[in-house]
Amino acid sequence: MGHREVTWATRPRPLFLTDTQILWTAVAAAVCSFILTTLNPQKAARAFVNAYRHLEKAISRHRFNPAPDLRDLSEAEREGIDMLN
Repeated sequence: MGHREVTWATRPRPLFLTDTQILWTAVAAAVCSFILTTLNPQKAARAFVNAYRHLEKAISRHRFNPAPDLRDLSEAEREGIDMLN
């Protein structure tokens, strides 16, 4: 048997999206990417600030009412670490 050539008939197919829809989809993807990269570091920074304030509050309570054990400070430290996770 010989080699046969297969010819595919090409016909224009309608586009799935129009040019305007493609443009708006690309813009929306860029905006979403920007928002995610901006908000995630702010969320982490806010967690650090909250943990810092929590620890400072525990330290100030300990200064004005020193207890023989450091249970309150260790508990505050654990809670501060939990805030960061």
